[in-house]
Amino acid sequence: MLRALGSRLLRCQLTFPTFHTSSPASVLSTCRSVSSSSPRNDEEPLFERGNEQFALIRTGLGFSSFHTAYWIWYTTDFVPAVNAANIPELYVDPMLGVTGTIFATGLQLIFFAWPKRLVSRLTFRPATEEQPAQFRIYTHTLLGVLPATKPAAIVPVASSMASLLNPSSPEAKEVLADYADQLSSYRGYLPIRHPKISWPPLMLDFRDSSNIPHPDRLLQALLNPKHFVAMGDEGRRQESRLKTVTKLRQKHQRRR
Repeated sequence: MLRALGSRLLRCQLTFPTFHTSSPASVLSTCRSVSSSSPRNDEEPLFERGNEQFALIRTGLGFSSFHTAYWIWYTTDFVPAVNAANIPELYVDPMLGVTGTIFATGLQLIFFAWPKRLVSRLTFRPATEEQPAQFRIYTHTLLGVLPATKPAAIVPVASSMASLLNPSSPEAKEVLADYADQLSSYRGYLPIRHPKISWPPLMLDFRDSSNIPHPDRLLQALLNPKHFVAMGDEGRRQESRLKTVTKLRQKHQRRR
């Protein structure tokens, strides 16, 4: 009897519950959206605006929106209500409200257009089998004035391509004359060309040296894009060697 029971136990196979790891649909969709909105790994950042540098634009956009709404209310509601009372001492000229509304609307258009002309990120993508080398220019969204996740302009590097920077502009002349060797020290706006819209130009806002990870490569990309592409990784290696030599020289001077 015991022998028969032992043979039955040997035939039995212990089964354990299996657990399949699965992620909820909402988590998967969130991960996809985050990965799609993050910068691509194959893009080399040449210029990137800091997150702390948006206060002025957001304040101006909010103030101009409130200012425009006030003048629209003043013109369409307040002035007609006051003049309807037929009191000569309280009469308000309707042209006053019209003038204020026109001025507020013009100011509003400027603050709406400014985030779309201010560059948040400038990157370079090397050539692949499907597409040539290209520069990608990102601006900002109007809602919240945040860095855009989709490029506002894609500039392919072709043999007939002109420089992104207009050398005849006053800002470019100042940079080439005084900041050619130290672009990270430049403070101000630098206009670059849009491939389809000639005016107003796209603007690079230099406020901090952290905006430019590789100053020499950025200046080279703006002035001579074809040479920038031809240099490729060699330019990055030369710049890293130059930085290493500069750091060693500074340490040696401190020891003295």
